[in-house]
Amino acid sequence: MFKKAKSIVKSFGPGIFILGANIGTGSVTTMSTAGAYHGMSLYWAVLLSCLFTWVMITVIGRLACSSGETIINSINRRIGLWAGVIIAVGIAVTQFFSTMGVVGVVSEATGILFDVNKLWPAIIWGAFIFLAIFFGSYGKFESLLGGMVTIFGLSFLITLLLVLVKPDFSIANLASSIPTGEFSGWITAGCVGTTFSSGILVMRSYVVKDKGWRKKDLKKEVTDAGISVIFMALLSGAVMACASATLFGSEHIAGISPTEFTSLEMAKDLLPLAGTYAFVLFTIGIITAGLSSALPNTLVSIWCLLDLFKLERDPKKVHFRALGALWAFSGVLGVLTGKPVPITVMAQAMILIITPFISAFATYLAWKDGLLGKKGSANERIMLGLCITSILFAICISTISFINQIQFAL
Repeated sequence: MFKKAKSIVKSFGPGIFILGANIGTGSVTTMSTAGAYHGMSLYWAVLLSCLFTWVMITVIGRLACSSGETIINSINRRIGLWAGVIIAVGIAVTQFFSTMGVVGVVSEATGILFDVNKLWPAIIWGAFIFLAIFFGSYGKFESLLGGMVTIFGLSFLITLLLVLVKPDFSIANLASSIPTGEFSGWITAGCVGTTFSSGILVMRSYVVKDKGWRKKDLKKEVTDAGISVIFMALLSGAVMACASATLFGSEHIAGISPTEFTSLEMAKDLLPLAGTYAFVLFTIGIITAGLSSALPNTLVSIWCLLDLFKLERDPKKVHFRALGALWAFSGVLGVLTGKPVPITVMAQAMILIITPFISAFATYLAWKDGLLGKKGSANERIMLGLCITSILFAICISTISFINQIQFAL
C-alpha cells in the first residue's frame, strides 16, 4: 500500500512542486494578516485566484508538453528577447525579495520556538537551502518538497480542526469586499499575488519539462494542475480561517499595526483558544511552509536567469551554485531589516505585476499552436475567454489595490 501511495504521489510530482511553492510563509503571512484584520472577506479573491491559476498553469503545462521547452525559451524564441527579459528579470527580483522575507519569517518562528537569536536560524536555514541545491536534482527536490507539503498541510488542517471544535468558535465577516485602510491595498494584492503568482506560472513549465511529460501526458497534466489548485484553496482558507477565528475584532490585534503583524501573533493567540498543541503545530507549519517555498522560489529565479543567458541548468555548475548561495542567504538580510513580514507581503503584491505579462505571452503562444482547443471550437473560445479574464483580473486587482494604498497614504 505504501509503495502504491508513493507511486501515486510521484506521478503527480509537478503539482506537489507547485503546491510547495505556493503555500509558503509568504502565503501564510499574507493569509494570516488578511484573516486577522479583515476576517474572511478576502477569501473570494483567493478562490478566484485559484481558478485562474488552474487555467494558466494548464495552458503553460500544455505548451511545455507540446514544445518540450521552458516558457522562457519559448518566449525568447517566438516573441523576442525583450519579452524574455521582462519575465526573467521580473521573476528573479520579486522572488529574491520574497525569499528574503520568507526565510526571515521562518527564522523568527524558529527563534521563538527554540528561544535563540533569530540570526542563527537565518544562517542555518540559508545553509539548508544552499545544500539542498548543491546536492540536488529534480527528483530529490520533488521528494523533499513532498515531505514538507505533507508536514505543513497536516499542521494547518489539524490546527484548524482544534479551533473548530471550540464551542465559542466563529469565522467573522464572511461578506466579500475589497477592504480599505492601512496596508489593505498591499494585503489585497498579496492575497491574489501569492496564489495567482507569476513565479508559479513560470515554474510550471520547468517542472513539467523536467518531469519528462509530453503530448501523451496532457490529461495527466490537467488533473495534476487541478489537484494542486484544490489543495491551494483548502490550505489558504484554513490559515485565513484560523487567523479570523483567533484575532479578527479582538482587542489584541487592535493595538498592532498591519506592518508590525506577524503570523506568530496568531500562533501565540492559539494558546488560550486551542492549547499548546495548536501553537506548536502552527509554528511547525510556518517553518516547513517557508522552507517548502524558499527552495522552489530560489530555483525558479536561477532557472529563469540561466535560460535568459543561455547557460546550462545544472546544479553542479559554479554559476548555478553561486546564484543559489545569493538567494539562499537572502533571509539574513530579511532578519537584519527587522521587517520580514511587510517585505513578504509587498513582495507577494509585486509578483502580481508580472502575472499579466506571462499570462498574455503564454495565452498567445498556446492560441497560435492550437492548444486551447480545436480551432474555432466552443472549447477554444471558452478557454481563450478564461485566459483573457484571468489577465484582466490580475490587472484590475493590482490597480485597485495600489490605488487604495495611495489614497490611504495621502
